[in-house]
Amino acid sequence: MHLVRFPTRHLFALVAACAVFFAGCATDDQVRTIVRDSNYQMLLATAPGAELGAVSADGKTNASAADTSAQINAFLEANKSDPVMAAALRFRQTLLYLNEHAFALADAAFKQVDATSLRSPRDKAIYAAYPDLRWWSEYALAAPATFYSGEKAAAIQHLSSLAQQAGGLAALPDLRDYFLEMRAWIGLKLGLASFDLNFSVNTLEDAVNVWTATFTPAELDELVSADFKSAKPFDLSTRRVIRARVLLTTLASQTAGAPNAKLTFSQDAVNKFYASLAH
Repeated sequence: MHLVRFPTRHLFALVAACAVFFAGCATDDQVRTIVRDSNYQMLLATAPGAELGAVSADGKTNASAADTSAQINAFLEANKSDPVMAAALRFRQTLLYLNEHAFALADAAFKQVDATSLRSPRDKAIYAAYPDLRWWSEYALAAPATFYSGEKAAAIQHLSSLAQQAGGLAALPDLRDYFLEMRAWIGLKLGLASFDLNFSVNTLEDAVNVWTATFTPAELDELVSADFKSAKPFDLSTRRVIRARVLLTTLASQTAGAPNAKLTFSQDAVNKFYASLAH
């Protein structure tokens, strides 16, 4: 299977938490909490189905990102005695630059993060997955032929890495799901870019199976249900189901005209929903 292009999804706006801790109205403990939570929420606010951040037409960071980064630098310069706060803030700066596709700046900020001073389990997990996040942010929109010929080995490595990262995040279900959804989209892009039918089928099935293996029976029931009227709009389970539907619908649309590409997934509900789609 081979695609002319890979579909993209719009991203949500960045979380603007800096205003709180630069306003001088929070205690040190509150600042630390706000910064760590903003790192996590900023990551989760992006959609792993396409890319981790939007980039301006000229490839430069936008004004608000540059201003926020400057504020972070100024704040760190004035508060050199707190390594825990510095690590959390510098890591937020890393994610801010990554969201802007300013990879050199993101890498530079990341190198300044003292990993031993990160206290939040979420920050530690995101820090460990930075190579995966950075790579996908850079190559998510690569042309299929370029992606397959130049990034196949890297994609396979990141599929393995994200599965490993997610495996230790049972206590952080939002983040675990984010990593597994990203892994599914990487597998989708890689499988659809391949001309090798067996590799394509195996990669696509694995991409879906590893993610949906974490779905509860209730979530699988919701996947095949047409009734979302009672669903909680910000509930993790609802979000998982909606995004899985997007993934499977995208997959079905991209395999149209390839009748030999028979896909069989490990979950009956996934097979049922996929079979109901036009492809």
